[in-house]
Amino acid sequence: MQFLANTLVLASIYGLLATGYVIVYRASRVINFAHGDFMVLGVYFFFSVLSIIGSKGILSSITSAITAFLIVFLLSLLIYRILIHPMLGQPVFVIIMVTIGLSILLHGITVFIWGAEPKSLISYMGNRSASISFNTVALSTFDLAFIITFFALLIGLGLFFKYSRVGIQLRAASENPLFASQRGINIYLLFAFSWGIATLLGAIAGILYGANTHTEPAMAFLALKAMPVAIVGGMYSLLGVVPGAIIVALAENAVAVYFDPLVSDVIPMVILLIVLIVKPWGIFGKEEEIERV
Repeated sequence: MQFLANTLVLASIYGLLATGYVIVYRASRVINFAHGDFMVLGVYFFFSVLSIIGSKGILSSITSAITAFLIVFLLSLLIYRILIHPMLGQPVFVIIMVTIGLSILLHGITVFIWGAEPKSLISYMGNRSASISFNTVALSTFDLAFIITFFALLIGLGLFFKYSRVGIQLRAASENPLFASQRGINIYLLFAFSWGIATLLGAIAGILYGANTHTEPAMAFLALKAMPVAIVGGMYSLLGVVPGAIIVALAENAVAVYFDPLVSDVIPMVILLIVLIVKPWGIFGKEEEIERV
C-alpha cells in the first residue's frame, strides 16, 4: 500500500508539471523545454520573498507564494513576448532550440543569483511537514497537498476550458488559429496567457516539491522527466495526463524499489521511446497530432 501511495504522489508531481506542457502545446504548438527552469524560478522567488518578510508561519508562506506566482507569471509573459512570439510560424526545430537556449540562460541566472547549493524551504516557512498515517500508509502533509492540488487544478482547468469564455476561445484558437483570428479572437494574447498559466503550474509544483524535500537549480530536471507524461497521455489531452502520470510513476517507482534507484531516473525516457515507436500520438491524442509534434 505504501508503494501505491508513493506512486500516487509521484504521479501527482509529474501530472502537475505535464499539465503545463499540454496547455502550452494545445495553444501554440510549442514544446517548452524551459518549463522546469520557470518552475525553479518560482521556488527561488518564493524563497527570496519569504526571507525578506522574515516572519514565519502560514500567513507569511501564503503571501510569499502569491507574490512569487505574480512575479513568475509576469516574467513569463515578458519572456514570451520577447523570445517566443516572434518565433511563431517558424519551423518547430527553431522554436525548440529557442526554448532550450532559454532554459540554459535561466539556469545560469538562477545559479548566479542564488547559488547551486541546496536550500531548505521548510526552515524558512517555520513549519514542519507532519506525517499522516492511514493504517500502514504514511504520507507527509505536502504529499497530500500535491495529490489534492493536482486533481483540483486538473478538474478546474478542465471546466475552465470547457465552459469559460476564455477557455472556449483557447480551444478555438488551438483548433483553427486562422479562423479564430478572423472571428476577432486575439490568438496571440491567448497564447501568452496559456504560457503564463503553465508557468504558474510549474511554480506551484516547485514550491510544494521544494518544501517537501529541498530547493536547488537541478530541480529543473524533474520537469524534464514529466515531459514523457504529457507525450504518453497525448500532447493535446488534459485527460491523458492522469494515465500518463500513473504509468510513468508506477514504472519508475517499481524500478527504484525492486531493482536500482539509480536506474529509475531514466525510466520516463525509456517509456517515452516505447510510446513514440508504438503510438507516437499518445493514449488520448489524435493520430494527426504526430505531424505537429
